[in-house]
Amino acid sequence: FTFNLSTMVKSSFILAAAASAFLTFVQAKSDVVDLDAKSFDKHVQKEDLTLVEFFAPWCGHCKALAPEWEKAATELSGTVKLAKVDCTVEQDICTGQDVKGYPTIKVFRNGVPSEYGGPRQADGIVSYMKKQMLPAVSKLDAKSYKDFQTTDKLVVIGYISSKDKETQEIFEELANQLRDDYTFGLVTDKKVIAAEGYEGASKIVMYKEKEPSLVYDKEIDTAEIASFIKLNALPTFGDIDGSNFASYADLGLPIAYSFYADKDQAEELDAALRPLAEKYHGKLSFVKIDGSQFSGHAEALSIPTEFPSFGIQKLDDASKYPLLGKKATDVEAVDALAAAVTEGSAQPHLKSAPIPESNDEPVKVVVGEQFDKIVLNKDQHVFLEVYAPWCGHCKNLAPIWEELAQHYADDKNVVIAKLDGTENDLPASAGLKIEGFPTLVLYKKGTNELVNYNGARSLEELKEFVDALDATEASGEEAAPEAEAVPKAAEESHDEL
Repeated sequence: FTFNLSTMVKSSFILAAAASAFLTFVQAKSDVVDLDAKSFDKHVQKEDLTLVEFFAPWCGHCKALAPEWEKAATELSGTVKLAKVDCTVEQDICTGQDVKGYPTIKVFRNGVPSEYGGPRQADGIVSYMKKQMLPAVSKLDAKSYKDFQTTDKLVVIGYISSKDKETQEIFEELANQLRDDYTFGLVTDKKVIAAEGYEGASKIVMYKEKEPSLVYDKEIDTAEIASFIKLNALPTFGDIDGSNFASYADLGLPIAYSFYADKDQAEELDAALRPLAEKYHGKLSFVKIDGSQFSGHAEALSIPTEFPSFGIQKLDDASKYPLLGKKATDVEAVDALAAAVTEGSAQPHLKSAPIPESNDEPVKVVVGEQFDKIVLNKDQHVFLEVYAPWCGHCKNLAPIWEELAQHYADDKNVVIAKLDGTENDLPASAGLKIEGFPTLVLYKKGTNELVNYNGARSLEELKEFVDALDATEASGEEAAPEAEAVPKAAEESHDEL
């Protein structure tokens, strides 16, 4: 045997090249299905179960997910297909699927989407989807149904005649929608149904840990039953924090907050207000909240931070109704406010900075109390900036906004105005929801029609917009400039929900 360095080096290069080629081949062969406008509908409709990621190539979270997605797709190969859609290319698909952030992941069952609620590591994705492959509804008989009632903290059993296939299908659909949150079982044995006292029309029964069962015996409708389950799954008067806020928000009822400073106050509130929580069950979500941890949330809702305090918030329009001058333990005062809110007679509280003593500068200062008077003045076009003092984009815009105001200072048809969005609430009449700073909107003369401005923030572009007063032309072709998002409570501070 003769050692030949040259031959060995050549062999090493050949092996390295072969390995590289093999690796390239392996990498190219992906188990993830790429979907586009031609294949998307066909794929999600054809597959009994599939998991789809909606992503953008520049998204950091998407890049981190990519190798995990590949691993999970390979492990689930032959059972569940994992797919992906590039939203920078397939914009119509992503708009149709209401994709608002990246990555968005959805489970599709025969074309019907639901939000993915699992982890983003390969093992977790695989485990989650294997569970999704199991039946959403467990078929129960005389031997199993009793034990099944206590298999989870909340169990839902449908007592449905074996002949009533239509109701069974509705129940299956409901279970598939809510399978991530609740456990479902089905009893069709007529002897068991009779023994439980559920003869006649189909009954849906909820079994909660350490509580009496609840029976839904109204019209069999997926949405109605889902609302019944979600409402009764939450405690009548429990604590709220970041872990369960989404469940209350999903319910859609106004939230009645009772803030406490310590355990003693929490117990005092429970004793005083639980009867009201039961009285307004289904109309308001009564909750207790730790004021020592979430004082910032109280301030945001204009609820006094001298605890115990009380206030109500409507999530659909962000209106708030703080109980002022009274403690949360004043049952009559709380009852009166709750009644007024549910009846629609309560006036929402409007946070407002003080009215300026003089308002003679080119840029008119708007505060909450004077919004209607200044902005909804049909005699003039009012171009309004909603800003935040800490916002960098707002600081950059400030001198340009001042120049714009000076340009129109002698024009009686145009008002250039600004409102501090951190110090003032917008009234419902504004017709505006602030999602970022700065927000620029124009209220048209004569009609108060609201026109959003999404163009460049240069003086010339702003002047063209005001002069043209053409909403379509002003907001049409150009991409919106960057805005700073309104701070999300859960992300900005530990003391917010």
